[in-house]
Amino acid sequence: MSKSRSRNLKYREETDRLLEGGDDDAAAPEDPPKEDAKEEDKKEEDKEEEREKYDKSKDPYLQPVASPCCCCMCVCANEVTIKTTCCGCFPIKCGMVCIALFLVFVCVVYFVWNFWNFMNEYLHWWYTLVCLAICIPLLIAAFFTVGWLAGDSKTTRKLLYTSTILALVSIILLCLWNMIYLLGLYKWDDYYYGSGDLDTHHYTHINKKLYIVIDIFKTIVLIGVLLCFKGYTDTYEVVMKDCRDI
Repeated sequence: MSKSRSRNLKYREETDRLLEGGDDDAAAPEDPPKEDAKEEDKKEEDKEEEREKYDKSKDPYLQPVASPCCCCMCVCANEVTIKTTCCGCFPIKCGMVCIALFLVFVCVVYFVWNFWNFMNEYLHWWYTLVCLAICIPLLIAAFFTVGWLAGDSKTTRKLLYTSTILALVSIILLCLWNMIYLLGLYKWDDYYYGSGDLDTHHYTHINKKLYIVIDIFKTIVLIGVLLCFKGYTDTYEVVMKDCRDI
């Protein structure tokens, strides 16, 4: 009887304990650590702040500013470029437009001149063909400058800088090729300008060595100008690196 009573009492105690919620010593389900949750919230806040800072800095609004341009005032500068000039007197943006137009002009002149030489009976056809092939980097430079004129963006600003380098390559190679051809492969003592048949068309001529000297002088001047333009385009790209597309 005593054993049965003890069993009943034990059974009742276990039943009461289960109804009250189990053992006090039983491990309750663990809540997620509060410290880890706080760290994750802090990381999310930091990311949001970085995004806001990036959005504000990467695409600032450029307020147009009137600035002196030689003898007049023009609105071709902004808050970023107001203190940067080209050639000491022009706003940098005005200088970039002039540089782009100059590169396109040089490209057109060189291509027209060398294409016209196909009709010069004193020159070999393959000489002119090589000249046109050398002008390909200059043609690419003209396309880059037209792209910048169509839209001022980070990409086109980099390409405008690249166009000055491509123009330098073409002009230097053309000067070297002219020297090689005229001194080693050209059979006449004078350089002849003109087109058409030798009997029916009039050709003007100049001493071959004098023509080479003039060509070298012209190339040196263009190299100096393009190196200067290269520096200005690099300055413009650096100044406008954090600005929106225009």
